[in-house]
Amino acid sequence: MGDWDYAVEMGLEDLQGNLLVDDDYEPVNACPSRETIEIELTPSKYLDSNSRYLRAQLTNNNLQSDKITLELFHDKYNDNDPMAIEVFCDKIFIGYVRKKETEEDVDGFCFSKGPVLRKLTLEWKGTYFELAREMSPSYNSSELSKLSPYESKSIHKLWDWADQNDLTESEFPRNYDELTKLTTLKIEKEDLNSVPHEIGCLQNLVDLQIRSGSLKTVPSSIGSLRELNELWISGNNLRMLPSEIGTLENLTVLAVYGEKLTEIPPEIGRIKNLEKLIIVGTSIVSLPSEISNLSKIKTLAINQSQLDSTVDFSWLAELSNLENLSLTTNNLTFIPDEVFDLHKLKKLEICETKIAKIPGSIENLKYLVKLRISYNPELKTLPDSIDGLINLDSLEAFGTPLETLPESIINLTNVKWLRFSRRIEIPDWYWDWEEEHGINMITMY
Repeated sequence: MGDWDYAVEMGLEDLQGNLLVDDDYEPVNACPSRETIEIELTPSKYLDSNSRYLRAQLTNNNLQSDKITLELFHDKYNDNDPMAIEVFCDKIFIGYVRKKETEEDVDGFCFSKGPVLRKLTLEWKGTYFELAREMSPSYNSSELSKLSPYESKSIHKLWDWADQNDLTESEFPRNYDELTKLTTLKIEKEDLNSVPHEIGCLQNLVDLQIRSGSLKTVPSSIGSLRELNELWISGNNLRMLPSEIGTLENLTVLAVYGEKLTEIPPEIGRIKNLEKLIIVGTSIVSLPSEISNLSKIKTLAINQSQLDSTVDFSWLAELSNLENLSLTTNNLTFIPDEVFDLHKLKKLEICETKIAKIPGSIENLKYLVKLRISYNPELKTLPDSIDGLINLDSLEAFGTPLETLPESIINLTNVKWLRFSRRIEIPDWYWDWEEEHGINMITMY
């Protein structure tokens, strides 16, 4: 494949057709497959202030065959952290690794920038310990030599991005084969503010989860991940989603969290296999009508957003397979009429809103099993038609100032759980009904 074709397929071009891989970008030079230094042990962690210790965790607890593998982690805020690795032999503590009395910097040896696989081996050589760092085969294997320049640069840019953001080997492999065959990528970094366009190279990803309080953008190249089945994105500074998200035809789960997100691209309606859409903690005030094209969707949650009753919900009635709907913590003053056309609905959550009434048409929801209407301060009554919910198992209204229960509720023979605010007045007929049907009622303030 030519460089340009590769870049286009991976989504590595902007709207003007310019490649997003810098021509002058030079990947880190390949390193030897193994480098070693001599180290010493000391019985104490606390020596002079110039001593620097190898900070690591053991992957086994003794020196088997005179060799032990170490898994590194780095404290970037304190280069002189006195915490040293504890070394055991036959489960007996024999000392801490410390800087040898030479110019060699143990900490620098382990954590220097560049293509270093975060793996060390400590080996007893008869009179001294040898600390070896093993290079990732991906940096000097023949695999990279088979790639086009742009492919090679893309992979190296991903590795550099991972190094810059302190992603561990287990989080983001530094091996070419492992990286390109990766099916699940989960990144949770509070200070991660971007994802490189080269993420589109990871064509085998099925599950992608990125959570960061600083995330601002999602690259358009995400649309190249055609095998993606689940996409979870969380970022307090995330303002928009790329329209290319609509090309993810195999996506079944899309979850987005971001308080500055103001809109969902209409292209979302092209994700024909989407079954679960979760939008939480955003500044969204409306939703695209194209959502009506999501014929397979079963779960829709739009919570902690800015939806009010001026929103056009006409598209909602088209979601004929919807089973779970949550419109919690919005500015709704009434429940959209379209909700009561969702005849397959099994769970309905409308909590922390301004609704003052539940319409009689709720009786249309014959398959509803769970109804949550908690913390709606304007809601005082339930409709008599609630007895139409013949499959209802649980009704929750904590924090909602219901005054009493309609007597028609005794016709709900499948109800097992009732949860109310303690201020509700329980009518006399209720107690015989509760005993007869084995109902569990919980009240709280």
